[in-house]
Amino acid sequence: LCGAMLVGFLVLLVITSRERKRIMEEARARMRLQQMVDERTAEISRQKELLETQTMEIQSANDELRHANEELQHVNKQMREASVFKTKLLSMVSHDLKNPLGSLLGLAKIMESDAANEEQRQMAQDMTTLVEQSLSLVKDLLDSAAVEAGKIELHKTSVDIGEIITAIAWQYKPQAAKKQQVLMTAIEANTVLEGDERRLWQVFENLVSNAVKYSPPEKTIWVTLERCPGDVGGGNMKCIRFSVRDEGPGLTADDMTKVFGHFQRLSAKPTGGESSSGVGLSIVKQIVELHCGRVWVESEVGQGATFIVELPITGE
Repeated sequence: LCGAMLVGFLVLLVITSRERKRIMEEARARMRLQQMVDERTAEISRQKELLETQTMEIQSANDELRHANEELQHVNKQMREASVFKTKLLSMVSHDLKNPLGSLLGLAKIMESDAANEEQRQMAQDMTTLVEQSLSLVKDLLDSAAVEAGKIELHKTSVDIGEIITAIAWQYKPQAAKKQQVLMTAIEANTVLEGDERRLWQVFENLVSNAVKYSPPEKTIWVTLERCPGDVGGGNMKCIRFSVRDEGPGLTADDMTKVFGHFQRLSAKPTGGESSSGVGLSIVKQIVELHCGRVWVESEVGQGATFIVELPITGE
């Protein structure tokens, strides 16, 4: 009996020891879990505080950005109003100058034809040249005002571009001859498209006159008109390509970035004392794009420049 009691006591002691060990392990596990929960809670709390701080910073930045945007809109509005006023003023002044200059030109031509001697005739010719240059500048300014106001309108008819280019080339050959320049032409026949004849004349005349104006004496200018396959205006259609290549000073990298800009003066200077308004090429670009075409220039310093216009043949 005593032996059995001893055995039972030992068994109970073993069971009690194991239970105590299990309870202690569970207690340690709960402590580790609580520690992990506390650490995770603290981390979440830190992240929440950081997020709130970032949110406040973003809100502050948004407020500053909104304020800056409001100021920018106000400045833009003032600039638009100033631009509109400038355009109106430019248009009014140019328009008011056009008529008296036309009258002066007529008087200068009368004086030239009625001159009593060669000295008076030369003075009248000089006056005619100056008035013509002033009229050309006024016309450029009027066109510039129309471009800025978006009021250039096209009156399209069937236009033979070859006839226009031929007429312009003959018109400028005497001016080129005065500077010992050679004006070479290669014009393909039957290049007809739908366009505004007066405006297209303005485009081609501007480019040819620039080539004569900026080319040094005794140089050659090539004027070319040909058909070309192309993807103009987003569709697969045929087009005509007009190009003017000169042997002038060419364009610098800075010139290339602003060549078609408004009132931009380039590094090249007229070689015969001609005037330049700095608006001609911007008007050229506007008119070409209104005809769904494109214009660009290829040039290197000292290697001359080639201005190229492509216009879609929509009438075929």
